[in-house]
Amino acid sequence: MKSGRLVAQVTGKQAYRVSIWINGDRLGYVCSCPAGADGDFCKHCVAVAIAWVEQPPPRTTSELGANANDANVRFTAAEGQCLAFVYYFTKVNRRAATISDVRSFFDLAQIAAATLLDSLEQRRLIRREPTGAIHLSVSRAEIPDLE
Repeated sequence: MKSGRLVAQVTGKQAYRVSIWINGDRLGYVCSCPAGADGDFCKHCVAVAIAWVEQPPPRTTSELGANANDANVRFTAAEGQCLAFVYYFTKVNRRAATISDVRSFFDLAQIAAATLLDSLEQRRLIRREPTGAIHLSVSRAEIPDLE
């Protein structure tokens, strides 16, 4: 959520930018796909809305307990599990996790995994390389255990 707008990139055969917001008593939306350019509430808008609705509310570090040392770190339970997965995947497999690994482990659709990772990257909790490798930008002490 950015300035009252839900902003995401949806990646399939091509990458499309989606923005959804409340406009008075109506829903405002835009997508860079051809259907969105015609003003339709396209499948990309639907996917972003569903991914957002299915996310649990953000948890603060005080709710996470003593392992959350940085008072500025905020993430949902799902995001915490993703961070924990990336940590353990890298440790066990001796290579960085990718979006495919995240999708497979959590049984996520492409849009849900992309939205999750985009959110973590925007808040600098992870960094991604052009190769797709995902690296943690927080210490192990700042993330929960993998459940």
